[in-house]
Amino acid sequence: MGDHRTREQQQGRGKSIAEQEALRSEGTPHQATIVFPASHSATTTTATAAAAAEAAPFAEAGLDRALLPAEPSVEPSMGPSVELPAEPFVEPLVVLPPPGAAEDPVLGQLLADLGNKRVYLTDVPKLMRLPVWERQRVYRPERAKAMAAECLKRAVAAEEEASGELESSSTSTSTSTCTSSSASSRTGGMAFPGVITLYEKAWEPAVSFKAAAASDASDEAWLSSSRARFGVVDGQHRVGALRELFGRGAWEGRVLVEVLPLPGPGAVAELFTDINKAEPVKDVDLPGAASEAERGALSAACGALAEAFPDLFKESARCRLPHVQVDNLREAIFEARVMDRHGLATETDLLAWLLKENDKLAAKSDRWWLQQGTKGRPGNRADPAYEKGLAKARAFGFFLGLSNHWLNH
Repeated sequence: MGDHRTREQQQGRGKSIAEQEALRSEGTPHQATIVFPASHSATTTTATAAAAAEAAPFAEAGLDRALLPAEPSVEPSMGPSVELPAEPFVEPLVVLPPPGAAEDPVLGQLLADLGNKRVYLTDVPKLMRLPVWERQRVYRPERAKAMAAECLKRAVAAEEEASGELESSSTSTSTSTCTSSSASSRTGGMAFPGVITLYEKAWEPAVSFKAAAASDASDEAWLSSSRARFGVVDGQHRVGALRELFGRGAWEGRVLVEVLPLPGPGAVAELFTDINKAEPVKDVDLPGAASEAERGALSAACGALAEAFPDLFKESARCRLPHVQVDNLREAIFEARVMDRHGLATETDLLAWLLKENDKLAAKSDRWWLQQGTKGRPGNRADPAYEKGLAKARAFGFFLGLSNHWLNH
């Protein structure tokens, strides 16, 4: 199959967000140029504040340093002393960098090495210069800008609400407190869910700075070759939104980034698939969409159907008729407002209604079902797959997956 991307999209494949944005803005008059500071690192602390310095990166990322693995301890016993059997020493899974460790010039501050991946705090200028995996979805700058605008909108609303609470609680200190809150929340009031995921080309040898210097390469040339060792495999539009916010002066903080060393190019495709094959959250499961009682009734009734007709229920959300997936069925019933329209209060009521509807469909003749399958098809011929699905539904006595008209009759 050919590549149906536009010439502009093909030119942007494998490039960083900054480079893709530059390609799109080529030839645009009055294009603003953003000059980034040469250094975006945090200030160092004195030896007397070593503990605070160690905890600061975790606090900046919204993590509690105290929750990370610590040396095991035994609570004092309130009764007679009992000698506990010796346990084998287990190496900690999290390897923390020593306090004051130098930052990675490409990725920023290392928070932890988990063995199979590393976690960094990375500032936006570093992040936006990293390449994007060339087989990634097409980068859409309008989506990134919309994400940035929504993030700003939420931050402003949260800041106004916090300011109002502060003013009502203390009139005497409201001015100084609100000013401080406004300055600190430029980044603190904004957040993107999840982390930015990078892959590392562990199958290629890393270029050392000494080797680059020996070949008369400049620092920038070495940085460029080092960046090429990594790629954004998940989060390119969040990176674009962060770039937009940073360019407006609305983002001053850093971002959590995970780096997964991979053994070969094929592993990158597998990682991308693993990340993106997750099922999206259904509307019924969104906070506030359905009451706990309705959500519980939907789950219980649909789960009971799955147990009663296991051959017609599949795990895949893209299953073919007459098969059904539990979450898809829950969502369809919720969207059709079945419980409200029919006055069903409990899972028992809902299950009884579903079984009754299934019995009505089972009573329909094959001729009637085939007439439903020919609608909109040339020659009034049913799809062979539909005929096969009808035969399977008849064999197992479950018909709710053959059609959805029963939801709205």
